Amino acid sequence: MSPEKLSQLRRQRELVQQHLDWLDAEIVTHSEGQSIPLEREEPLAAALDPVDPARAENTGSVMQPNPLKSSTEAKRGCLILFFIVIGILAATLVGIYFWKYRDRPLLFPEKAADASYSRSITG
Repeated sequence: MSPEKLSQLRRQRELVQQHLDWLDAEIVTHSEGQSIPLEREEPLAAALDPVDPARAENTGSVMQPNPLKSSTEAKRGCLILFFIVIGILAATLVGIYFWKYRDRPLLFPEKAADASYSRSITG
C-alpha cells in the first residue's frame, strides 16, 4: 500500500474517532443533562467543520421528498409526453398524406376524378 494512501486512511480514522468522541459526549449530555467539554488534540480540517446541530435538524425536514408532489409531477410528465407523442404521430400522418397522397384525396373525392383514376388503374 502506498504511503500516501496509508496516511490518508490514518487521517480518516482520526476524524472518525473525533466524531465518535463527540457522539459519546452528546449521548452523555442528553442522558444526564450535563455538559462535558470535548478533548481534542487537533482541530478538524476546515472542509470538515461540524454543522450546528439545531441548523442541521431544521434542514433535514426541508430536504425530505414530498411523495404527493413527486407523484403529481410524474403523472404530469407522463401526460405531457403522451400528448407530445400523439402530436408527432398526427403530424407524421398529415405529412405522409400531403407528400404521397395529395393528388388522390381520401375524403370526398370528385366523381369524375375518381372515375378517371379507377380507369387508369384497371387499364
